[in-house]
Amino acid sequence: MTWLKIIAVLLMLSPAGVSAQQADSLAIQKRRIIGLIPVRKNTVINGLAIGLIPATRKKAKRLHINGLTLSASPIDPFAAVYALSSAVYSFSNDTSINSRSRPLNTKGLYPAIDTSAYQININGLMIGSFNVSRKFNGLNVCIVMNSAGTMNGLAITGMFNLNHSFNGIQVAGLQNKTTVGRGLQVGLFNSCKTGKLLQLGLVNKIGKRVLPFINAKF
Repeated sequence: MTWLKIIAVLLMLSPAGVSAQQADSLAIQKRRIIGLIPVRKNTVINGLAIGLIPATRKKAKRLHINGLTLSASPIDPFAAVYALSSAVYSFSNDTSINSRSRPLNTKGLYPAIDTSAYQININGLMIGSFNVSRKFNGLNVCIVMNSAGTMNGLAITGMFNLNHSFNGIQVAGLQNKTTVGRGLQVGLFNSCKTGKLLQLGLVNKIGKRVLPFINAKF
């Protein structure tokens, strides 16, 4: 019996065993037409997702939403104040390697690609305060911040659009910031490391070129 346990442990630690464990951790455990968010199990919602924030908790690592997402929480105003204060602080301090925590910093920091084990993908229409998905396709309306890793479609936010890549249109009350962009950015401050896009705003940055009011690269 002892040898059987040893063999079982070795199989679990082997590449095949690890891959199997990873596959199991991402396996869909629930499917819903109407679901509450965040979720505690790997879930697919085809219809309406409603709750505090489209995210996972406890052991859940996967959430896919196809349809309408509605989210809000009592702490959203405090989170908005924190995000805004961090942004203002970042103007004079280049201390973070993660630009999502210093969104208005235009000293060369850009959102990194999402390599986490969590897969939150949303397709359709989302209305809420925050979007923290890995990939979003559709129309996203956020009161505070859209920080989807990949954004395809139209993103409208009261404060920040912070995406590693976007393909479509970004409209922000304060700033749009992306690493790779293709489309249109409209906001007070627009920043893109590389891409093919048009920027309209007070300060516009593509690569190292900074221009007032309008900037473009095709």
